[in-house]
Amino acid sequence: MSEWRHWGADMMEHFDEKLSPRNLHDSLEEYQYEFGDEFTIQDLLKIQEMRSKALIAAAINDFPEFLVDQIGLAQNDYSMPTIAKGMEAIADALGG
Repeated sequence: MSEWRHWGADMMEHFDEKLSPRNLHDSLEEYQYEFGDEFTIQDLLKIQEMRSKALIAAAINDFPEFLVDQIGLAQNDYSMPTIAKGMEAIADALGG
């Protein structure tokens, strides 16, 4: 599951790069080539908004696997407390 490590940061950088003025301009030209000059920057931004929502949904869907991977990493790190001690610390912090 090493593909989970640093995955979120990479996805964010890639998505952010697509929103640069140069990339938006190039994308707009591609869409206008396919759909005509009536296709506007507002249409392109609406598509980007839908993509961002899909990325959020995918991240939510992938969270359980990501969490298990992170727990596995923590268990292999001897400086980390056990899961039980970690849960106890969380309960204490929440006042339970």
